[in-house]
Amino acid sequence: MRGLHRGALRVDLDGRREAAEIVETLGVQRAGSGRVRTEATLQLPNHPEVYIMALPAFGMISEIIPVFSRKLIFGYFFVSGSTVAIGLLSFIVWAHHMFAVGMSPGLNLFFSISSMLIAVPTGVKVFNWLATLWGGSIRFATPMLFATAFLIQFTIGGLTGVSFGHPAGGLADHRHPTTWWRTMHYVLFGGSLFGVFAAIYYWFPKIDRAAAG
Repeated sequence: MRGLHRGALRVDLDGRREAAEIVETLGVQRAGSGRVRTEATLQLPNHPEVYIMALPAFGMISEIIPVFSRKLIFGYFFVSGSTVAIGLLSFIVWAHHMFAVGMSPGLNLFFSISSMLIAVPTGVKVFNWLATLWGGSIRFATPMLFATAFLIQFTIGGLTGVSFGHPAGGLADHRHPTTWWRTMHYVLFGGSLFGVFAAIYYWFPKIDRAAAG
């Protein structure tokens, strides 16, 4: 266990060192003080992890909702395309928590636009899931209940997060970090967990029967 911990720590430190080199290459540290460089080094490797947590849940929900709605998923091409778009955009939104640290207006504008753009494919997913439910013969088994909870929490967390993609919203959040607005943005993580629960209740019985057979 101790060796596993040391290995994970080394991977994390290597990631931060590589992030620092990227930050220096981009010249981000020249946009403000040393605080900019420090926060950029933290955010660059860590922020894509948020989407790494969410993307598997998106795939699970996209499989479960059509089954319990007794319909094919609405707009399959857009659902799959939005997954690719989210994965790509997740690498260029990492500084949208840094509007208060003194970045240049140009960098603020770039990360604001990229953060707003990533809301488009995520919105596409939500509307496609809702369109799949619309008019379907929905069966509220346990996986579907967890999928419904995921939809509610993901929508709340996503809507509250859009404002943080704007410099004004980011500054307000930095000055008032204990607001319920920020807290409701964090339910994205709970939503992802509900997606995992839905997948466990949906696939585990199938795996168990296959193993028993």
